[in-house]
Amino acid sequence: MVPGVGGLKDHEMVNLLPVTQTPKDSGEVEKGSNERNALIDNSKFFLMWSIILIHSYEWPGHAATLQMFIDPFGTRAFCFVSGVVSRSPCSWRGLRRLFTGVVVPLLFFNTLVRPLGEHTGPETIPEFFEVTTTWMFPRFTAGDGLQHLHVTWYFYCLVLWRLLGYAMHHLPAGTKLGVAVVIGAVGGYLDTTWFALTWGLVSYPVFVAGQLFPLTTACEVIPWSPRTALFGVGILLALYFLTAIDIVNDFVGDVPNFGWVDSLSLSKWKYARPSCSIVEFLLLWNRGLLRNLLEMLKAMTLIVLCVPRWHCWVSDLGKNSVFPYLLHSVVIHLLQQVVPIVDRVTRHSVAGAVVLAFLLNVSLSSWPVRNVFCFILDPVWLDDLISRLCS
Repeated sequence: MVPGVGGLKDHEMVNLLPVTQTPKDSGEVEKGSNERNALIDNSKFFLMWSIILIHSYEWPGHAATLQMFIDPFGTRAFCFVSGVVSRSPCSWRGLRRLFTGVVVPLLFFNTLVRPLGEHTGPETIPEFFEVTTTWMFPRFTAGDGLQHLHVTWYFYCLVLWRLLGYAMHHLPAGTKLGVAVVIGAVGGYLDTTWFALTWGLVSYPVFVAGQLFPLTTACEVIPWSPRTALFGVGILLALYFLTAIDIVNDFVGDVPNFGWVDSLSLSKWKYARPSCSIVEFLLLWNRGLLRNLLEMLKAMTLIVLCVPRWHCWVSDLGKNSVFPYLLHSVVIHLLQQVVPIVDRVTRHSVAGAVVLAFLLNVSLSSWPVRNVFCFILDPVWLDDLISRLCS
């Protein structure tokens, strides 16, 4: 067993989602152990830091390279981690956790937290319902698609990935990955904004790659040490500085983050069809494949080489990443309204935004915030209630 990896089995994993709960080793669960996967929890903390950073700064032109490097790296890496911890077949327990750990928090967030935190205050009940309905059912065009989905798109995609994962569970590994690549390639051509469907389909190959990735074996072959961590940091820095080269920067800038023709991602390729041949248009999916490979390379480098594998204070915060993920955008919006220095930081200082993102990640994962919001954002009580009613 690799220290800090919690005896993670590469063939099976209990059905708990990384945004809410990190799974224990399936073998250890059978023995009644409460050991958690420290490596996954630590990785979630650092990935959440990068996600909050994306939304903590307005990214003017001189910071475009850094923005390009970390977006969509954070969410793509989280997608990879979602696959790593979602390997077991369809079961009642897994479906129950999907409902109580993803669907219910999404409903509560869109109907209670976000309208109260970001909307200036509905003056009438019909207006309140209009706001919550719009945010709950994202089916709009480029103008406000990103505004209304914002961070919640990942929860819609989690549901899609898990259901597709259940449907494809019994396929051989090679077949499963091949089908996932086809799904991602076709999905990128869909011009739909329903429930972030295009984003979910395009990212699905990364989820499957996480399911197939032998994390325990990789950690056994490459033991963690300060030297390996520095080597991993060196790889990430090399990729960043490579991206800063003009010709590479232009090339990577032309690789879409998600769908290459969908309006939700505001893709520059949305109108590519009239300006290129049929063959060229049909090959645009290669750019999406390249994006997935690039972000997976960064994700595996961070998780396997850089992130510590032992339990520490970071682990305790990382395992509660659902709270900073859902709350950080609302908190940033409120702070910009009432704390002038926060508004200046988000506009003019990358270093300040890095510090702000770290502080938000730590504070929103802490026990006071969890105690306030756990009833609606991590409704373990509902999971227990359903379990008792159905037993």
